[in-house]
Amino acid sequence: MITAIAYRVVKCAPLPRVVSLAFFITALTVSLLSTSTFAAAEDKPNTTPPATPATTVVDEATSRKTFAADFEAGSAAVKEKNWTLARSKFTSALKALGDYNDVDKSTAQVLLNKAERALIKDDAMYTANKLMVLKQWVEAEEAFRKVVEVSGETETLRNKVLECRKGLEGDSEELKKAAELSKASKWKEAIEAYNKASDKLGGIRIIRDGLQTANLNIEADDLTKKSDAYLKEKKWQEAFDGYKRIMQIRGETDEVKRGIAAAQAGYAEDHKGSGEKPLGPPDDKKIEDKKVEEKK
Repeated sequence: MITAIAYRVVKCAPLPRVVSLAFFITALTVSLLSTSTFAAAEDKPNTTPPATPATTVVDEATSRKTFAADFEAGSAAVKEKNWTLARSKFTSALKALGDYNDVDKSTAQVLLNKAERALIKDDAMYTANKLMVLKQWVEAEEAFRKVVEVSGETETLRNKVLECRKGLEGDSEELKKAAELSKASKWKEAIEAYNKASDKLGGIRIIRDGLQTANLNIEADDLTKKSDAYLKEKKWQEAFDGYKRIMQIRGETDEVKRGIAAAQAGYAEDHKGSGEKPLGPPDDKKIEDKKVEEKK
């Protein structure tokens, strides 16, 4: 701006040439200095620190008072089985208390966990029943098992799972055939049928369980033959270990009990007067190691 004024002055007021030129140079210098100063001021970083937001400091007395009020409200909600409100109140109570100690702090945590489990159970039960109505058997079974995981197994829940499996077998000829073969103890044929079912349904739980049951029973059949042979050969320890493993698979059947008793009696007779201890529980680790080695 000063440059423009200087130009107009020089143009409008005739002066001697030397004087007008000097005046113009002076005005131009002042203009450049002013512009440089203004730009430097703009480029200079702002070193003023930003304002710090105000923090609310809650003292211990206020924290305890809030905790006590929310704990009382949460406890009342537990009595009414209002698990949503209970969870909310115990969560806010523990948050208010923070790192401070209180005689009811552990109780609040326990009741909070209970409220959360109850909500998960209610949601899973509702979902499972809804899925059953829609005949979504696989998902319904998993939802019922979630209830079992949270609250424990009951006769009602076991029956619900079985109902899901019957519904699934009703919708799948392959699964129905596999289940029938398993009931007939035709384990190898059952495995083949379950594998065919998995081609269509994938590796769902009912198929995984069916394959595992069939394979375990094949193992038990094989061990029964071997253990019976061990008895005849008077290999008491091997027979004893074999029957104990069969018992793990099929339970304490009369056949297994007779085999174990025979192995113990034969061992005791052979070691009479030797001070040897009678046959006891088998070495489970040796059995597992043997199974692993056989798989290799």
